Amino acid sequence: MQQLLQPQPEYHLPSLKDAVNPKLLHQHYEVTWIAEPKVDLTSKEYAQVKPKVKVKMTVIAIKGYIGKVDLLESSGLKSVDEKIKKAVLISSVQPLKGFDPNVVYELEHVIDLK
Repeated sequence: MQQLLQPQPEYHLPSLKDAVNPKLLHQHYEVTWIAEPKVDLTSKEYAQVKPKVKVKMTVIAIKGYIGKVDLLESSGLKSVDEKIKKAVLISSVQPLKGFDPNVVYELEHVIDLK
């Protein structure tokens, strides 16, 4: 089998300059929970976890759905950390109107466990 050696033009990703209306950029937005995360812990877990856990969420702006959760500060127990991630993933925040359906943003939040 012979390999073809033809020069290929350099590929550039298409520009997304106009994906977000410029009027919506660089503004301060406050969102509230539509469905807050509820973490069910046993009494043994309550005794062993840290009182506060910090999470970073990736939110789909127009829907308010949470697509990804990362723990910035752990509870101290892996099983509780997984419960927190699941609880945050099934919760949702207030949607932001006027954005392209592909726009996401990151949000940090502290969850009080005690």
